[in-house]
Amino acid sequence: MRTRLLWTIKDSYDDYMEGLESDLDELKKESNDEDITVKNHPFYINYASYKEFFINFFIEISKAIIREKLIFKIPYRLGYISIRKKKTKVDRKLPNFKIYNETGKIVSHSNIHTNGYYFYFEWDKTSSYYTKFKNQSFYRFDVNRGNDKIVGARGLSDWIFKCYKNPTLKDYDAPFSIKYNNYG
Repeated sequence: MRTRLLWTIKDSYDDYMEGLESDLDELKKESNDEDITVKNHPFYINYASYKEFFINFFIEISKAIIREKLIFKIPYRLGYISIRKKKTKVDRKLPNFKIYNETGKIVSHSNIHTNGYYFYFEWDKTSSYYTKFKNQSFYRFDVNRGNDKIVGARGLSDWIFKCYKNPTLKDYDAPFSIKYNNYG
């Protein structure tokens, strides 16, 4: 049997419902009503609403990380998510596949709009004071592409281009590394 390595919204919802079911016994004792079910629980929410809430929450967090350069502190001392930048090495420039598909010639990205830097999401789980959980090296953070060009890797790329093309917006910038205070 294969072990699943992903934790999805559905898994989170199942865990939430188990918590409600364990609360049900206490609720029945307090109210002296044996007819109470999980669906009558004051904190019950159906899966569709639960999923919609979390999707909207993560979209707003992602937009704030991209547009306002928010350093998102993950609860339960799981680290920080932020945008970082790195200088593109001359010998490791990525090919421009759009030009390659049109002409058949390999041309590298110039990154003029970012002054030769590329930007990426990073999960910093190495902060000595704030991040405390076992087996950190077994976990990773993968950003999806974000097909709507608002969130994810495509959202970040689109926002950088908007900042570059619009003279009223300041050019996008992010730190190479982030220094945290001792209290997170």
